[in-house]
Amino acid sequence: MDHNLKTVLLNVMYAKSVALRDHSLQTAEISSMIVRNLLDSGNDPACSPEDAYTAGLLHDIGKLFVSESILNKPSVLTDREMETMRLHTSWGLQFVKNTSLERYAEVVVHHHENAAGTGYPHGLRASELAPLTKVVRIADTLSALLEDRPYRRSIADDRFILSQMEQDLEGLFNGSSEIVCKAVINYLSAFRKHKAIKEDSYAYA
Repeated sequence: MDHNLKTVLLNVMYAKSVALRDHSLQTAEISSMIVRNLLDSGNDPACSPEDAYTAGLLHDIGKLFVSESILNKPSVLTDREMETMRLHTSWGLQFVKNTSLERYAEVVVHHHENAAGTGYPHGLRASELAPLTKVVRIADTLSALLEDRPYRRSIADDRFILSQMEQDLEGLFNGSSEIVCKAVINYLSAFRKHKAIKEDSYAYA
């Protein structure tokens, strides 16, 4: 992605929600790392780390059109609010359509599908998803578990996080699930170390 375009997108996300920008950046970083691990292990993810980063950055772009009252609600969403939230995949598709970013449309609209075919908006199974979409799907899930949300704190138990992701990891990646799982574990380790250093620096500031 062109550096200027990336800067504009991040500024727009920041203006909408700091949490949206931070989540998008983290999803981009995790997506890129997963693809690098697959490539290093001799697996072909059918995309480059750079493409994975851009796809991760764009996956929630449709949330720019969701009201702040829903995005930042400090309690669980009502059924009606959840229906509105789920429209972000379709709104994101309209955002990238007929632009240079349209190549990421499949990720934008399908990153909430899952291996069991019970996701949204179309209930697609793993076999119907592009490799890049599977990567961002896992990265998005991991990022969501690691961050504070208005209605809950981040998950501190890494074993719990892996147990929550286990089914999707196996269902989405099959033979390469161990490689992706290792990438997730490595990210968790680096994330915890960085967080501890950051907290220590605050303590002694």
